[in-house]
Amino acid sequence: MKKIISFSIILLSLNAQYYHEFRTVEALSMGETRLSIYHNTRSFLANPALLVGQKAEFNVFSAMIKLDSKAFDYLDFVNSHDQDFKDLEADKETDTYKNALENIQTALRPFENQSIRNQVNFAIGLVRDNFGFMLQEVSTLHIRPDILFTPKFNLSNANEVSVTMGYGRQITDKLKLGVNFKFFTKNHIENLLFDVVRLSNQDATDFILDTLPAMTTGYSAIIGGLYQFWPDLTFSGVIRNLPGNHLDENPGVFFDFGAMYERYGVQAVFEYTDLFNIYELPFVQHLHFGFRYKIPYVYDYLEARIGFNQGFFTAGAGLDLYFFHLNYAFHQKAYSQYLLDEIGKSHVLEIRFAL
Repeated sequence: MKKIISFSIILLSLNAQYYHEFRTVEALSMGETRLSIYHNTRSFLANPALLVGQKAEFNVFSAMIKLDSKAFDYLDFVNSHDQDFKDLEADKETDTYKNALENIQTALRPFENQSIRNQVNFAIGLVRDNFGFMLQEVSTLHIRPDILFTPKFNLSNANEVSVTMGYGRQITDKLKLGVNFKFFTKNHIENLLFDVVRLSNQDATDFILDTLPAMTTGYSAIIGGLYQFWPDLTFSGVIRNLPGNHLDENPGVFFDFGAMYERYGVQAVFEYTDLFNIYELPFVQHLHFGFRYKIPYVYDYLEARIGFNQGFFTAGAGLDLYFFHLNYAFHQKAYSQYLLDEIGKSHVLEIRFAL
């Protein structure tokens, strides 16, 4: 029963994606550098100035799946302590109970201050004549072990449907500006606390506690700019979270700036994100670097990507067959800048059809 429920948690989380901010597989594999996804229909979500000069494209359908490897670590933890879970049903004053509790607490320590996030994003969109439109289903399932209440876990779940409209304009020969408006409806359930022992032996609905559902509609805006300093060198700036009605993890207005250099099939991107972050994060957690290399002889079809996100390694590859696009990314590790916890290594796969 524990195996079934544990694996169900992993599968259920395949209905999810980050719900507070935009991500793509290209960005993830290149150190989460937003400027690196300039050729994608989704690019204007990161910086609306990228709409200027972008070829017309209809994003018929795209699905992005992000699987956190810690979900499998958690599954191994549950399976390897089957006897300890059974012993926890003994009287609390017995050595059997105390030894089982100590074993489980010790096994859970590697999960402390770490998150399990598995995500999926479905979207359709259109880019044409400096205008952009994107309809997305956005949701997330976040699992975090609670060491103080071992063996219990905190969960939060959110589902969001959003429409984003953007417009970009060439201001001068070198300067491009753009703006996005996002409208969304969000269902949010958080502070779900469940007991691993009881959940493994009983109906899950009997033991869900502290459920706090919420539903909201809202809007937000982004202003972005690009300045082509040299033919091969472009600077970018984005103001995010402009005043609006949004229940996000990241309150406040943030400013991102960066630079992109591209020559001989190699693209290098640097970005410093979340300037004016209220949490006063270490300097390295604002830094993002990414590199893209077009593979010789298959220049138009295949490319390799690497990056550094908050000091950790990222990598990936992309296959572009005109209307069919396949992208993969690996994330070594990252810090959640707003939940102040650690996100483990993950694998991300995107399938996209565009005309």
